[in-house]
Amino acid sequence: MNSLKDALIVTDKTRLIERGAIAIAVITISVLVGRLLIRSNLGYDFSDEGFYLNWISNPGNFPKSLTQFGNIYHPLYDLVGGSVSSLRRANILVSYGLALVSCLCLLRRLPPDTRRLSRQPFFAIGISLVSASSSLLILVFAGAHWLPTPSYNSLVFQSLLLTSIGLCLAETDRFPSSLAGWLLIGIGGFLAFMAKPPSAVVLGITTIACLAIMQKLKVRMIALSVAVFVILTAAYAWLASGSISQLVADMDRSLENSAALGMAPALRLDYFYLAADEIVLLSLITAATVALTLASLSKSTAIRIAYVTALFSLAMFTLLLSLELVVIEFQPRIFQGLQFLAVPLAAIICLTILRWSGHRSPVSRRHIGLALFFMTLPVAYVIGTGNNYWTSGSSTAFFLTLSSFSLVAAGGRSLRPFSIFIPLSIVSLGITIVIVEHGIAHPYRENGPLLTNTAPVQIGDSHVLLVTKDSAAYIDAIRHLARGAGFQTGMPMIDLTGHYPGSLFVLSAKPVGAPWLLGGYPGSNDVVQKNLDLVSCQELARSWILTEPEGPVRLSPDLLLKYDIDLSRDFEAVGTLEAPTGTYPTAFRQYLLKPKRAFPEADSACEKKRTAVR
Repeated sequence: MNSLKDALIVTDKTRLIERGAIAIAVITISVLVGRLLIRSNLGYDFSDEGFYLNWISNPGNFPKSLTQFGNIYHPLYDLVGGSVSSLRRANILVSYGLALVSCLCLLRRLPPDTRRLSRQPFFAIGISLVSASSSLLILVFAGAHWLPTPSYNSLVFQSLLLTSIGLCLAETDRFPSSLAGWLLIGIGGFLAFMAKPPSAVVLGITTIACLAIMQKLKVRMIALSVAVFVILTAAYAWLASGSISQLVADMDRSLENSAALGMAPALRLDYFYLAADEIVLLSLITAATVALTLASLSKSTAIRIAYVTALFSLAMFTLLLSLELVVIEFQPRIFQGLQFLAVPLAAIICLTILRWSGHRSPVSRRHIGLALFFMTLPVAYVIGTGNNYWTSGSSTAFFLTLSSFSLVAAGGRSLRPFSIFIPLSIVSLGITIVIVEHGIAHPYRENGPLLTNTAPVQIGDSHVLLVTKDSAAYIDAIRHLARGAGFQTGMPMIDLTGHYPGSLFVLSAKPVGAPWLLGGYPGSNDVVQKNLDLVSCQELARSWILTEPEGPVRLSPDLLLKYDIDLSRDFEAVGTLEAPTGTYPTAFRQYLLKPKRAFPEADSACEKKRTAVR
């Protein structure tokens, strides 16, 4: 009798420590999210981020493209008053919030008795808060560099999150939450199409296949999702392009331009490589996660004590990481984000062991369908990107966490359903912090850690960012030159640097032809020419020019001869600038050029030249 009483006391204490570990992990993620929100006013990338901001701030300035993220995020940009830092914060909160809801909805579906979710709200909410941490990896470009501004990547990710919520809610019956789920599937598909059409195709195939596995396919419900997708797409096409056929034509033209640039095809098999020490580290994390997960199910007093001790220590370690009292430094590696594979690998091993150790309750089609759905979402995310699929996919590690939950639930779902998820969630939190901290130390296309951005500059009307000293000097110099020479907000400017669209955003200029005239690709000049062909002669005649004659990805000024524009004849240099180095070890000299030919003459000459060429 005494031994039983002692065992119950030990069990109560271990459960209390388990709760303490979750509580500490929740504090950890709160600290991490808070710190990222505070640091959203640090840094500025003149290349990709400048491209995102040019498009989001004024999407109506440009022809429609294969991706429509600029139009989708523009209302959010207006809502935050054009503040770059607030736009970044909104992106963080939207991604994390949707991930949190996704996890809660999944946990509602995993136990055989869904009422357990309401019986154990502490564990359900705590695990969801902690597990959603891996959604923050979307802020770290290719698993290596801090880049928090919304883009087509974040839009794809958020559309996948919406679809995930919808899939978890959707049932064959027509009660309110089920109908909401089918509506969300349609909305998620629409947003995926707006971000990247190839992603929408893969998402649609994956969703239907997994619904079939889960025996949730019902014609009326699928029709509801399809109707939502069609209505939203048609409405967008009418508002943005005037018709569906015009939107398709615009997307087709953009697809041709991408092919002309020489970008990799969407359907391909990319390589990945892990060094010996990376393989060892991946194996150790996997083994530790397996041990903790299996120990969470043990009835042995000794194992339970060892388990909660290790779990509490791990939670404390993640808190120290989040507070930056412990910093793990390592050399950047292209596939470092693949360490997150430890979580799904551990889940697969646990499932295998549990199926062979007596917990042989039938695996439900629901668990199989959910696991496969979440495991294939990274494929939907990366399809169509020009970057390596393995490095890009590491940004969607959150879906691997959800897939892992489904896998371990399939192996031991008759046991305490939420305890088994705690090790997976805290391990994913630890890996996330390490990768995010590494990204902060290596912000995208900047030479130093994010915290070296200490010089204030004004971006827009009254919004301030802290940037590096050389970036601040460059921004102050180009704004001084432009304003001193009579440049005003909204004036058109042609960027011939090939990699500095962010300079035009700083000046509040109207980028001519595209939000980024991209240089450095085999077909860059041809694509830029096609973009400029769509610009009116009136706009070309008024355009200023930013050029970088010795730059590594410069665009040829001869592209403008087709419109009877000659840099040496028609422009005067208002000043020179030393551009921040960014990706390159050397700073390159830029020239800001002001049109000096009278507008009627320049406009007429352009029209005559175009007529002669035709």
